[in-house]
Amino acid sequence: MNDEKLTKRLEDFDFSLLHPVRETLRNQLLFMHRRDNAMKGIMTGKMTDDELDMVAAAGNPALEKNKNIDNKKK
Repeated sequence: MNDEKLTKRLEDFDFSLLHPVRETLRNQLLFMHRRDNAMKGIMTGKMTDDELDMVAAAGNPALEKNKNIDNKKK
């Protein structure tokens, strides 16, 4: 889905009718937009999958907590 099409769909959609699911729908549309445009990202081809995993894990408190638990078991 291109930017203009996504913008048009968001402008035409009446979110007030679906207030309870507005955030979920908005997040889903943003996810789809980001997924569709992921290959156009500035970091594409710059980092390997392993490097990206390390970066993602470094900022994830849940993984950091698990790492501390694993270290205590040793």
